[in-house]
Amino acid sequence: MSQVRVLPGVPHHPFSNSLYGRLNATRRAEGLLPPSNSDGVIFSSRRNAWLRMDDAALLKECSEERYRASGPGGQRRNKVETAVRLRHLSTGLVAQAEESRYLAENRVRALRRLRDRIALELRAPFDLESPPTVPELDAQKTAGGGLAVNRGNPSYPIIVATLLDAVEASQGSYAKAARALGITTSQLLRFLRSDPQIRRANSR
Repeated sequence: MSQVRVLPGVPHHPFSNSLYGRLNATRRAEGLLPPSNSDGVIFSSRRNAWLRMDDAALLKECSEERYRASGPGGQRRNKVETAVRLRHLSTGLVAQAEESRYLAENRVRALRRLRDRIALELRAPFDLESPPTVPELDAQKTAGGGLAVNRGNPSYPIIVATLLDAVEASQGSYAKAARALGITTSQLLRFLRSDPQIRRANSR
């Protein structure tokens, strides 16, 4: 697991080793956010809210830039601004898509990638002794501590985020994280290894 990094001039907070915590601590130090005794709780709630938004609602949380895609794809792809770059205003996270010749298709892809980035990069507090209730995760659990979910499931990003939160809270003890999540250790490891993006996020 990665070591705690504290930004210069920002007081250490137990949540500050995550991108979410660093963003929050910096903005609070600059006076951009109201004082709070529970940075992690505020941002945990907001992160999960973003992951539960439909496309239209999440798009309202972003600035959108349209540009012309370069490379193969025909004249239309090069002459019309159909590529999309989204910047999530609250976190600064960016996602883009330019594969399609159609603006709407690229926007949908960019939103999906933004959800992935939110889930993978923004950690939230997780109490191993009193785990938070995440209905999306509970709905995908199977008998015997299994977990049945794939990337096509709308709940996938928030489940990914929750599992990574648990692993970080356990300081890399997969057995402790799995116990708190209500799944087997082997199932947790199988899920974490099933996607290259999750593997990279877990190795930070």
